[in-house]
Amino acid sequence: MVEVPATLAGTAAIQQLTGDGVHVNATHIFSASAFERVAQAYISGLESYLESHSVWRTMPTAVASISIAPIDQAVDDLLGRAQRPDLQGCTALAEARVLYRRFLEIFSGPRWEVLASRGARPLRPKWTRLTPANRQFRAAYYMNELIAPQTVVTFTPQTMAIFLKHGRVRTSLAPADGADIVHLTTVAALGIDLEEVAETLLSTHLQASIDQYRVLTNSVMNRLVAEAPHFH
Repeated sequence: MVEVPATLAGTAAIQQLTGDGVHVNATHIFSASAFERVAQAYISGLESYLESHSVWRTMPTAVASISIAPIDQAVDDLLGRAQRPDLQGCTALAEARVLYRRFLEIFSGPRWEVLASRGARPLRPKWTRLTPANRQFRAAYYMNELIAPQTVVTFTPQTMAIFLKHGRVRTSLAPADGADIVHLTTVAALGIDLEEVAETLLSTHLQASIDQYRVLTNSVMNRLVAEAPHFH
């Protein structure tokens, strides 16, 4: 899968790539609204693909990588300043359940059924960055709560070992309910703009990825330069 960050430009690219039959991993997603934007682009891309590649029997597919722990890390810091530690550690999972509800809604109904009948598969939520920043939560805290049909859970070997020892494979993720909405509403009432938090996280993590890529390419180039005499 081609990794494409879920920026506005990236979302347009995801639609184009899907329309060209390319499998995509939409990355750097920190909110349900960002997922919905990418999901709609993916569906439009599938429709374009069927219009221009109707003779093909395979369909492009995609996943959406939603970063979980960074959401709580950012919001919990703001909740601490607002003197509401009782709300910490809950925002990311509430947002994930809202996202999962929208996933079920988007990938159902007449428009989607037309695509599904042709072999299309949903844009599966892929939960990533699941190691809690807050040490009061166990390593498998998020992983235990994000298991559901048509989703993907990614985790470190350490988290897997803990889950194998203490976890239980079960459907633990349900669509958002009243408690989730109350939590998110309460957070918003404290002056914490979750969309702004998501945009900041997107910018920060995307820059970190760019910096990491530059370090990698510079390392390769330096190695080539260092070994250049040996090629003569």
